[in-house]
Amino acid sequence: MKKGDSLPTRGRRSNVGSVQSISFQTELRPLETPKSATSVRVEGCTSGTRLQLRFVLRAEGLATQGLDAFAWEKDAAGFSETLWKKSCFEIFLADASTGRYWEWNFSPLGRWGAFSFRAPRERCPKEARRDAGLLSLSYDATKIYSGEVAVKAELDLAFSSLLGWGFATGALPVDALVSLNAITECTDGERVHWALKHSPNGKADFHTRENFVKLTSL
Repeated sequence: MKKGDSLPTRGRRSNVGSVQSISFQTELRPLETPKSATSVRVEGCTSGTRLQLRFVLRAEGLATQGLDAFAWEKDAAGFSETLWKKSCFEIFLADASTGRYWEWNFSPLGRWGAFSFRAPRERCPKEARRDAGLLSLSYDATKIYSGEVAVKAELDLAFSSLLGWGFATGALPVDALVSLNAITECTDGERVHWALKHSPNGKADFHTRENFVKLTSL
């Protein structure tokens, strides 16, 4: 995906400068080359300010070891500050006109995190995080023995007045920016960073604005 590209989406515009519905499906790119066949796909759709996401991990180890093929944070389900230290799925959403953005992390074990930033890696600690628009989180393991597991999350993006989403138009701005990512850490220690785009310097940095793309309707 080249700089300035948008996600391959389909949708319809409800107002000038906003989008009522979008659907997309995209493959994430690995920064490091996995030792075995592994892929991460993200499917998504919006309705007003609701965003539904489905992260699909395919890996040979899932068929033989189940979720134990990867290292996940294994504490009780609920809010976590540290999912990124193990395997997890991530979405970042930002306003194109400001430096503000939000980050959500998800795992199939029911752990999740949400964080607000005023600038790259500069958190806004006073903003509430534990009710940051997450409506539901679940995972689908019906295909795990064929090597696939899916994590589903639904967000209501109208929760944040600081991002200016939803309250006035009931829709997302056409210039909303998104970064979709994942980290997979195998039990043997192999760690792979996945993203729509990676920085030219070859380092994993999901917070770099140049790696965000527009979530626009075609």
